Amino acid sequence: KLYFCINNMHQTIIYRTLAIEEYDKIKTIDRSEVISESYIIKNNSLILVPDHQVVTGFTTDELAAIIQRQYTITANGGIVTGAFNNELLVGVASLEKQKRGSRQDLCKMDILYISTSYRNKGIATRLLTIIKQTALHFGASGLYISATPTRNTVDFYLKHGTILATPPDAALLAPEPLDIHLELPEQ
Repeated sequence: KLYFCINNMHQTIIYRTLAIEEYDKIKTIDRSEVISESYIIKNNSLILVPDHQVVTGFTTDELAAIIQRQYTITANGGIVTGAFNNELLVGVASLEKQKRGSRQDLCKMDILYISTSYRNKGIATRLLTIIKQTALHFGASGLYISATPTRNTVDFYLKHGTILATPPDAALLAPEPLDIHLELPEQ
C-alpha cells in the first residue's frame, strides 16, 4: 500500500507497507546516536537525568528480535510501514492490531526508527501519522507507545501530543520497565 511521497531537497521519500520479504531491510537503518539525557518517572512526572551513551547500531540479538516481532505483528493483522529513499529503507514503524492500554482501546506502536542522516526531516512525524491513522482504522482511539527513555525520543512523542499512560499497561511495562509508556489519543 502506497501512502504518499514527499520531496525533500533533491530526494523523494516514499512511504509504503513493507512486504514480508523486506523485513530484513530493517538492518539497514542506521540508528546510531549519542545520548546525554534520559527520562525517569517519579511521582507520575517525567524527570530528566544524565545518561551518557553512544549507540552504534542494533545488536545482533536485538535486530533478530525486532524482525521476528514484525512477522508476528503482520500475522496478527498489524502493519509494518517503511520510508524509502529510492530502494534504501530510511525509516520504519509498525503497529499491532491488538488493543492495549488500561481501557484496551489503543493499538501499540511496536517500532519507530529513522536512520541518523534522515532525522529531523519530518520522516518520523509522517510515519507516526500513518501509524496513528491506521490505528484509528483498526477501531482504536489512539496509540500506545512504549518509548525508550532517551530525551530525544520522549521529547519527539511529547511534541506530538502524547501523555503519560496512567496506569501503564502492566503486560507491556513488565518486559520494559525503564521505558516511558505514553498514549497518543485521537485528537
